[in-house]
Amino acid sequence: GQGALRAQQRGLHFQRSIVDVALALLCIQRATPDMRLRIMKLAVDGRAFLADPVGFRLLDYEFHRALAAGACNEMLSAMAQGLYDVALDVRRIASAMPGLIENSVRQHIEIAEAIARRDEAAATAAVRRHLEHVRDTTLLSMTRMNQR
Repeated sequence: GQGALRAQQRGLHFQRSIVDVALALLCIQRATPDMRLRIMKLAVDGRAFLADPVGFRLLDYEFHRALAAGACNEMLSAMAQGLYDVALDVRRIASAMPGLIENSVRQHIEIAEAIARRDEAAATAAVRRHLEHVRDTTLLSMTRMNQR
């Protein structure tokens, strides 16, 4: 039922928090300058998709893959990809919510800037804020789906 789905989303958030923070920290240590530039470019390019949920989802996918690639850790990258893919269907609905893309783009830029500065505390905080936003909007979109 609905309670089980909500619990699953909360568990998914917890798991992504661990994996995605680890990826960001490894990215700070291991990403090449070109990898860091790609992460920044994808983050900033999100501004072009504020009114295009489908385009933004594709860019979001590439942004998170670039973070994983920058970490240079195949196991964590595979885990991150699996966790990202689990919630894709619900994220399709959530990405159409007003303000969601703007918030995500701003958060992606915060993450990319922290990685570029090699600021571990800022990167950790930015990733956690982003994932809390993802969790909250996912749960809200699930509630709205069930009210139809």
